[in-house]
Amino acid sequence: MSAEYKLLDAEGVEVPLTPDRVNAMYFNGNIVTPNDDGTIWVDVTLPEWKYTLDVTMKDGKKYIAELDWKPDPMP
Repeated sequence: MSAEYKLLDAEGVEVPLTPDRVNAMYFNGNIVTPNDDGTIWVDVTLPEWKYTLDVTMKDGKKYIAELDWKPDPMP
């Protein structure tokens, strides 16, 4: 099971993470392949941790976001 994560810029505007816009993307140091829905999907079974999303766009902009992940308790 996965949870959708959207990257927002400093003004709170969503940054589409689509293949035509992303040059390179890493989640906690691991390569992530962009998809057409423009978001990333996080495995909900990941342990509680501060994960890092590092994205370099084709226009040269770079985004680094910290995801303070706390998984939902399983029912």
